Amino acid sequence: MTNDEIIEQLDAAYQEFQANLDTIQKNRWNKFLELMKELDEEEIQRIKQIIQTV
Repeated sequence: MTNDEIIEQLDAAYQEFQANLDTIQKNRWNKFLELMKELDEEEIQRIKQIIQTV
């Protein structure tokens, strides 16, 4: 296997990894939004304060 072939395979693997990571992040964000819908306004305000201090 040549260096160019190895680089192509590494690039393809990285692109697949990045796509999977993007999907995981979107899924986590969607789950976060779903859970936020279940909270009452007081809890939402408390979470917003926590996020702002981070």
